[in-house]
Amino acid sequence: MILRGISAADPAFGMLREADWAMFNLLLLLRDCPGARMQTDGRTCLLAQSGPGFPLWIYLAKAPEGDLARELRGLLLERLREESGLHVNAQPDRAGALLADAARAAGAQLRVHMPLIAYTCPRIQEGPRVGRLARPRAGCAQAVADLAQVFAEDGEGQALPREETLRWAAQREADPDCFLWEVEGEVVALGRVAHRGSCPAGRFARINAVVTARAHRCRGHARMLVREISRECLEQGWTPMLYTDARSPASNRSYAGAGFVRQGEIAEYAFAGEEA
Repeated sequence: MILRGISAADPAFGMLREADWAMFNLLLLLRDCPGARMQTDGRTCLLAQSGPGFPLWIYLAKAPEGDLARELRGLLLERLREESGLHVNAQPDRAGALLADAARAAGAQLRVHMPLIAYTCPRIQEGPRVGRLARPRAGCAQAVADLAQVFAEDGEGQALPREETLRWAAQREADPDCFLWEVEGEVVALGRVAHRGSCPAGRFARINAVVTARAHRCRGHARMLVREISRECLEQGWTPMLYTDARSPASNRSYAGAGFVRQGEIAEYAFAGEEA
């Protein structure tokens, strides 16, 4: 066996460079997740999954060969027996052939569910500002719930029950990492710092769930919001990072305009049965 199980304190995490930690930032969350399954060969690969039903993250310093490739293929087949709809996050140029081989062996189809670009913001790029940064508070639950619904519809293509979005909005009133953008007293956008984590390459704050009300889009509000969230993070000693859908040129232009620098690409892959 080449792969071995590891804990959060394992020195194998030191193999990732700064750009790697931007692309594989979720490893910081999984590293400290109780019950997460983490494995490494100690030199070129690191795998982590919080459990069945959650994506498997595979970091590879280079495309695997020989015994390591065979062992990784076997591990993927084992995970696919546990969950046929497995999702895997990895770099296409290093893991693509391995994943395709495992899909063929399992009689499954492999597709790119979402191509992702990872960005970090080393410094703010200033620009126009219309509105102000705010925090959720009593009286704006309806607007926050509306934005949560839009985010679910845009990201997952599903409508959430109103009681669920209202409950989520009420929870945000005590969430110091949830931010709003207001224009003339109206809440028009929302974003969160989903996780903060330290690694040998630095301290990262991952921003996600950025959404703008449909009636207020194409006015730069998301860029203004993310710029100000990032400013607070940088002032506190955290490097902001985020993922964007590579298929969304507008989002990528927006974040680049706020000071975000592209660090690399990964893809979220999905396995599905031949009948899918």
